[in-house]
This record gives sequence, structure tokens and C-alpha cells, in this order.
Amino acid sequence: MAFKVRKSLRPKYAYAAGAASLDAGQRQFNRLLGQGQTAFLTIVVAGILNITVAGTLLNRGSIMAAFDEMGIVENGTDRQFIDPRILRYIAEEAAPSQLTAVRAATAGIQAGTSLRETFRVYFAHPYSLNPRETNFIVRDPTADFSFFHKLNGVNNGVAKIIGAGTGTLTNVTVRVQQSMDEYEGARPYFIPTIRMVSQVVQGASGGLDIFLRPANYLRGLVIQQDTDKGEVSDIINKLQLHGDQREVIGPEMNDFDILQQVQEADWGGAALAAPGYLLINFQEGGRLVNVWNPTQDSNLRLTVDCQPSVTNGAAVSTIRIALLELERKASAVDLAGASLVAPLDIPV
Repeated sequence: MAFKVRKSLRPKYAYAAGAASLDAGQRQFNRLLGQGQTAFLTIVVAGILNITVAGTLLNRGSIMAAFDEMGIVENGTDRQFIDPRILRYIAEEAAPSQLTAVRAATAGIQAGTSLRETFRVYFAHPYSLNPRETNFIVRDPTADFSFFHKLNGVNNGVAKIIGAGTGTLTNVTVRVQQSMDEYEGARPYFIPTIRMVSQVVQGASGGLDIFLRPANYLRGLVIQQDTDKGEVSDIINKLQLHGDQREVIGPEMNDFDILQQVQEADWGGAALAAPGYLLINFQEGGRLVNVWNPTQDSNLRLTVDCQPSVTNGAAVSTIRIALLELERKASAVDLAGASLVAPLDIPV
């Protein structure tokens, strides 16, 4: 089936003027078009950084850290809810080459430093030969369909970029380009969603279990190591991914850094530029038949060899996992009109 791409630039959202925007700390929205199928969004986030008292650079100097949350909302329901830094990492992994980013290079005194991140939010798998399988289509084209974001409510989140210093983050804007097939009205087989699981690491453990409990088909996981002083890479040493019956990574513990290096063979982005992150892809080659089926095993979990971060000043160490899920459409049918109950039923 042909995919007739239309790229529509949606209205820009500009946060209120000043170093403590009045609309920060609340969800704000870029409205999207509801007709047809949406394959992906291209997001551009920008702002101006000023530092008057030097500090320490956090979160690789990225403006993404200044946002508390981002995602997709459809008619009041969160379809995707995710840490913005993880969203940017997914885009990096799925890109054919390293994505451009303009970040703070140092935490020294500076004025008028432009910050910018450009990334995609994927609905269809970037390698899929049939994007309509998981393109996003709203249930009611007249209902609200938006990309949401929430800038941190304390001085626009500048302390998440520069620690132990003084500065401002101003002129924050969010632009969205929607890539869609406006003429395709057929329902995709699945609704692509993202759900977050978090685990605070309170002490050293050679086998901390983090239960993921996927209720839907799982196309992948993204692991983030984070602290109250920003993203880090010294919480997880090794990990195992398994259910009660099946080993996905294991049965032995695999070194986190080896898993990171292996993923560069599958993806084109700068995987190792974000040392505390890892993407585990179940949808190999973009094919739905490869996704994790929650009915075929139980108690899917990560077992990690870990300890709290030793980053200076860090009091809370957290492992976050983004579950890239596919919610089955009850109304989805195959070419003969029969109900689809699993990815294996989808005609290829």
C-alpha cells in the first residue's frame, strides 16, 4: 500500500517571556491534525542559556533536561508519556546517522548561548516496510490530538542543565512537524504507546528484580540511569532480561557496556554518546512477528547488578525503563475480515 506523505508544520508553542515563564510547570500543547494516519513527528526544541556564576554541566548540556515530561495525548488520554531525554535517545538510535544537537559545551560564564534539539517521535517503526501497521490514527478526528510538553516550573529548569551555578533559560520554544498520510483512513493493527517504569536503587545489589508487567505487545525497552544530579552511567553494571520461561538476555548477566556496543551494529545513531542508556529492540527488522507477546510468558523482568551512583552530590539514583508497547485494536481485521488476535496473524 502506498504511503503518501504530507509534512505539516503545526503551530509553534513559545513559553512566556522571562527566566521563570508563567506557563512553565504546566502541560502545554502543539495541536496536531486528526485526519488520516500519522507516521512520525519531528520536534525542534530551542532556548537561550545565560550563565552568570559558573557551575557544573548536567545532562550533557541538553535543553531536553529542562522539561519534566513529553508525550502524546488523544482526547484526554495519554498515549505516550516519557522522560524527554529518553525520547531524544530513541530518535538518536533510530536515525541513520548522528542527529544534530546544539548544547552547552561548558558550565562557565556565558551569554546568549543557543540550545537546540531536533528529534523524531515515531509511531510506525522506522524500518517497517508497511508503516500503516502501527501508524497513529485518532479514534475521533474531531477530538483533541496533541503533542504535550511541560517545562520545569522552577526557573524554567535551568538548574537541570547547570548545577551549583547561576543562570537563566529563556526564549523556550517547541515546534512540531507532522508527517502523515491524510488519505489513509484504515485503522492500523495496533496503537503505539509508551509507558514508564521506575526503580530507585537504595543500595548495592547483585540481583535487583524490576518487574515490567507488560499488558500489551512489546516492541522494545529503553533503559535510563538517572540521579537528582542528572543522567549517569555508573548505576548498572550488568543485567539479565527474562520471564518465568524464557531468557531474552541471559541466563548469565551481560555487561551493560557490551550491550551498548552491540546495539551500534543495529542502529545508525550515536549510541555511545549517551553512556547511561540502552535500547533493547524486539521488533527486529521492523517486523511485527518479532515483538514480545505477553501471553507467551509471565513476569517479564530486568535483573540488574547495580549500586547507587557515586556522582558528587547525588542523593537519589533511579533506573527508568520506557516500555514501547503496541496496544491491540479490538476492531483490527485481516484482508479477509477476520479478527486479528496477534502479530502472527497479520498478513505479510
